[in-house]
Amino acid sequence: DIEKPTVGFYLHIDIDLVCFTLLVLALSTRLYNLDEPRHIVFDELHYGRYVSLYTKGVFFFDAHPPLGKQLLYLAGRMAGYDGNFTFDKIGSPYSENVPIRALRLIPAVAGSLLVSVTYQLMKEITKNHWTAILAGVLVLFENCFLAQSRFMLLESIQMLF
Repeated sequence: DIEKPTVGFYLHIDIDLVCFTLLVLALSTRLYNLDEPRHIVFDELHYGRYVSLYTKGVFFFDAHPPLGKQLLYLAGRMAGYDGNFTFDKIGSPYSENVPIRALRLIPAVAGSLLVSVTYQLMKEITKNHWTAILAGVLVLFENCFLAQSRFMLLESIQMLF
């Protein structure tokens, strides 16, 4: 009687605690009070219109690639947005039926992931752990990255991709 060899399945996971810590810090800084202010800020006017048009199935022409706007549409759709809010003026308050937290979530998560990606990229390029940490911390606390990530804008999504 010949015994069949047993095949085991092993999964080995290495967790980079620095990368994980940077990601947690990035998520906490970008997701905190994400629905504030409850007013249209800067280019949310344009991207909100695009989301409304996608939601209603209305054709529109835009010179820019659609992926970022489609991701915003997907977030709005999953949150139950009906597309009936008119994004008419910067500073106008959002109505209660606009899931602004969900619409701002995609750029916030993309901006948070950018911190970890920067850390990992610098770790690969420089082979220096401290340089990678410095790069991750600089992106984490850079005010323009933080501001762009907290609103319904496409810059953080574009930088991530």
